Amino acid sequence: MGEINILKIKDITCYLSDTKVLDNISLDIKLGTLNGLIGVNGSGKTSLINTINGLIKPKFGSLEIDNLRLNNHSDKELAKLIATVPQNPTKMLGFSCLDVVLMGRNPYLSTGEWPSKADIEIAFESMKSTGVEQFAKRTLESLSGGEMQRVFIAKGLAQRTKILLLDEPIANLDLSYQIQIMDILYSLIKDQKITIIAALHDINLASLYCNNVIVINKGTIVKNGAPKEIIEQDFIQNVFGDRLNIIQNPTDNRSIIIPKSIN
Repeated sequence: MGEINILKIKDITCYLSDTKVLDNISLDIKLGTLNGLIGVNGSGKTSLINTINGLIKPKFGSLEIDNLRLNNHSDKELAKLIATVPQNPTKMLGFSCLDVVLMGRNPYLSTGEWPSKADIEIAFESMKSTGVEQFAKRTLESLSGGEMQRVFIAKGLAQRTKILLLDEPIANLDLSYQIQIMDILYSLIKDQKITIIAALHDINLASLYCNNVIVINKGTIVKNGAPKEIIEQDFIQNVFGDRLNIIQNPTDNRSIIIPKSIN
């Protein structure tokens, strides 16, 4: 059996006020893959993520998950299909980490309903997946940036959706935490078959971890494919500027991007 498309985006065009932010985008996302969304600042990465999760409504085109058209679903219904970790999540001061993760169960609860024992078990399972179960009783603000990000990913996992969207999940983290987060995302697609779309600035980490790299520029997808098809000198320089060089990693012969010398 061939690879299954879980998300189908067809000919979507979106506006914020009178500004076109996405222009005639079509995209198929495979089940159980880690997809890196890359592009310069203002290229449309966040707009695409917010269109997939329903925060931005397309003026034209359609989106489908498992052949279910998303355009007419309620926010609560969408939250059972797609979870999002935004770039700057609300810090939720005073809440314990377990309370924050349990918020991922809200789409399954009625107004005023308390989480059940099963909901709490799901929350703990999600925290174990991201290695933060030991922080369950600690307040969110007591954690480091990388630990906090892992809690928010656990909150997304607690929604038990088929697709997880992350907007710059490794931004403002040091390299060790960046690698830790990417390791977690990679394990999720391997062990739990979750489909992930992550907006990333670091092209080298996208190349290392992602099954598929999507390059967006000025609201249009300009290239989409396996990392080895994307990391090509002329293309990278055309999108990201000519101060970049591509060299081969001596350990695995993978193409990596480095800045040109200033001398």
